[in-house]
Amino acid sequence: DTTEDQSGASFDRSTEGWKALSRVAALCNRAEFKTGQENM
Repeated sequence: DTTEDQSGASFDRSTEGWKALSRVAALCNRAEFKTGQENM
């Protein structure tokens, strides 16, 4: 639940948007960010 008041709203995890977002989150979760690379 991502709503501010935790009201139980849900979303469709089978959509292409959700699949793309979950992939980005997984990749960033394992990434090692280094200083000085903001403009790459």
